[in-house]
Amino acid sequence: MIGMEDSKTSNFDVDRHVGSLLVVSHNFPPIQGAESLLVRNNVVDLHQRGWRLGVVTAPIKSGRLTEDHSLLETVPTEVEVLRTARSGSLTHPGQSKVRRFILGRVETRLLPCPSYFWWRQAATMGTTWLAANPNAVIYSRAPRHAGSLAAWEIKRQTGRPWVVHFSDPWYDFSYDGYVHRRWIRLLEGRVIADADAVIFPNRPLADKVMAKYPVAWQEKVHVVPHGFSQLQPATVSNHAGGMARPLRALHTGAFYPVYRTPETLFLGLSLLNQRRSLKGRFEFECVGEETTCFQPLVDQLGLRDIVTLREAVSYSRCQELIAQADLLVVVDVTFGLRGVFLPTKLIEYFAFQKRVVGIAPPQSAVAQALEGCGQECPDQDDPGKIADAFEKQILEWESGTFQTSGAARERMRSYQISVVNEPLHKLLISLSGGAV
Repeated sequence: MIGMEDSKTSNFDVDRHVGSLLVVSHNFPPIQGAESLLVRNNVVDLHQRGWRLGVVTAPIKSGRLTEDHSLLETVPTEVEVLRTARSGSLTHPGQSKVRRFILGRVETRLLPCPSYFWWRQAATMGTTWLAANPNAVIYSRAPRHAGSLAAWEIKRQTGRPWVVHFSDPWYDFSYDGYVHRRWIRLLEGRVIADADAVIFPNRPLADKVMAKYPVAWQEKVHVVPHGFSQLQPATVSNHAGGMARPLRALHTGAFYPVYRTPETLFLGLSLLNQRRSLKGRFEFECVGEETTCFQPLVDQLGLRDIVTLREAVSYSRCQELIAQADLLVVVDVTFGLRGVFLPTKLIEYFAFQKRVVGIAPPQSAVAQALEGCGQECPDQDDPGKIADAFEKQILEWESGTFQTSGAARERMRSYQISVVNEPLHKLLISLSGGAV
């Protein structure tokens, strides 16, 4: 399918046309999720800069992925959205639980990436689009690395310049089976070898992935952080006098058993609650997938009156909750490859220019981003430091000194997509043969 009837924005300026760009990404609105949101932000920004875009993506009904059609509202009508007939996933809602479990294990433990069987459809569609736009640059997005494979095939067939984007690692985040890992290692190596440029959202991730490749390949590497679409209206948080109501903190996004868990965060709050009761002083809401399964831990630590766990909500509702909160919280991964992820929700937080507390390892991508914005990021493995960080926030709230400094707000503004995407824009121009 080409085009989107749901899209409303239309402001392409032919006089500002700088080139054509084929974006290859399995995830795109209305699919809800971090990568879908990031790709949307990039597409809108690059369109505004004068790029003519085609986006090869999965069908609207993509297996078990959640949909949010409001995410389509800002996508310009001139962007050609080409949707494949199938999502490439082995599982879908109509299957029995047993069948979904078995096929899910095959997809995550044996195949090199989720939606692996999508890449051939996407490559065919992308090659056809390039035939009508022969001077276009290819730009693929992952962690749905089927997009990298599709773009690799398009590059092989057309010879056009190709930029591969790694939001998350691939080989370094796989743990299951010798054959499985060897397959991923081979594919990742081919992708990075054949791409004209490789983009990572932070330096720790770039260093981790590229450490196993020839030093000469470092010349391909570019670090372009994630960016939020626009600043949000100022809300509460800054006040001149102490507030009678509790400090309201919020964590948005999924918790996952083992992979990303709130244990040390809740242990820190428990320690703080033992120093002096938090009831009536501090309220903490966690909203997202796999969140409510940690209710027994909350009860065990005596935090039932402090911590509320809720299921995931729509993107628009999530934005409302962020606007209503005083303090925002982000938790890094807790298992395996730690410190190299830059969560999308952290960058979305910056759009609201509020105080943020990160729970992450020292020197991690999360810690570097937050400390660069003058925010707290206690060691994820030290409940005592976590308790101290939240105690500081609560005391400043109660004393009336709880504010986000002007320097911090300025640094947060620098993560706006119109700022962080400038290096990507220049890179794409240089690859297309235009003047930078």
